[in-house]
Amino acid sequence: MKELIIIGAGGYGRELFHLCEDCIGYGKTFKVVGYIDDTIDPLKNYIGYPPVIGDIESHHVAENQVFICSISNVQIRSVIINKLSSRGAVFINLIHSTARIVKTSKLGTGCIVGPLVSIGADVSIGDFCLFQTGVIVGHDVEISENSRVDNYAIIVAGVKLKKNTTIHSNSVINANVIVEEGAIIGACSFVVRNVKSGTTVYGNPAKILFK
Repeated sequence: MKELIIIGAGGYGRELFHLCEDCIGYGKTFKVVGYIDDTIDPLKNYIGYPPVIGDIESHHVAENQVFICSISNVQIRSVIINKLSSRGAVFINLIHSTARIVKTSKLGTGCIVGPLVSIGADVSIGDFCLFQTGVIVGHDVEISENSRVDNYAIIVAGVKLKKNTTIHSNSVINANVIVEEGAIIGACSFVVRNVKSGTTVYGNPAKILFK
């Protein structure tokens, strides 16, 4: 059985520990043994969690260890994943037992697929993507690496999310929209037009908030 280490012991890292217990393969192919985090004593006010066994900067990757990253900021997450990968870290997928992934879809490595997520036919998902509770992904969607989709967002058929995109909770990305690299979609937005790289959009219909 592999020893799973969660990168980051913050709020989502704590949620991820509980999520793991209901994921496919838990207790059979992997089990959480601890966190790595550069923060000093991040769990001091919490009980019921595995220990912080080291820091991210200096952690020595052992042969039987596998990893998942709880860092939600896509830019920071990318840097940390690259650092650990260069030291030989192996990342696994966490797929909640209630998630639905159609067999004609493709899922990269190091992805987190939360409760009640639905991924439709012929979807292509890159490495290190995060899908929180209740996300719906329509058919023929393309999601590039290191993208994050928050709770109950809906990505309609034919959408393309380029790498490092962030889609906040309860947003809807309309059919065939392209969200370019590094763009951010604000919570509860309805996106009907393509979103340019590095911009933040918000509203219904979504409009540029930041460039």
